Amino acid sequence: MIFPPKRCFLVHRDIHAKLAQPNGGFPDVQGAVFVTNFVGGGLVSASLRGDPNKNRPDMERLVDLDEVWVACFRRPRDNQWRLMGRFVRQNVFIGLSLYRRRELVDGAYAKKAAEFITRWNSLLAAASVVRSDFVADYLSKPTMDVDARIL
Repeated sequence: MIFPPKRCFLVHRDIHAKLAQPNGGFPDVQGAVFVTNFVGGGLVSASLRGDPNKNRPDMERLVDLDEVWVACFRRPRDNQWRLMGRFVRQNVFIGLSLYRRRELVDGAYAKKAAEFITRWNSLLAAASVVRSDFVADYLSKPTMDVDARIL
């Protein structure tokens, strides 16, 4: 039995081409697991505050930036990747910029995020963007808000 997708994970054609390259350096197994899990409606961990506590969420909204989210491909540890994107409605993520994690050190995150926003505005300026203080407005359950206090 085939189940219908629960969420939508879209990427720019440049990223799709990169991901489709054999041995392109992207951790294709881990990336495929994340995307399959995301689209299939599996548990996704998320943070609205980046990852200051090192909770290692699947997705994190970057701090002090206008709704820039990062899908985190954390394995293998020596080849981590980050896909910058935005939610245009609940369960619909559009990724436009893909970087190796090591490219985002020493202040490069903010620079690359600013470049992402410029790219977004040139390609998708008319698209609405989700803005909220609740993970549930971005992703339907099952989700885990890694910032939520456990009582």
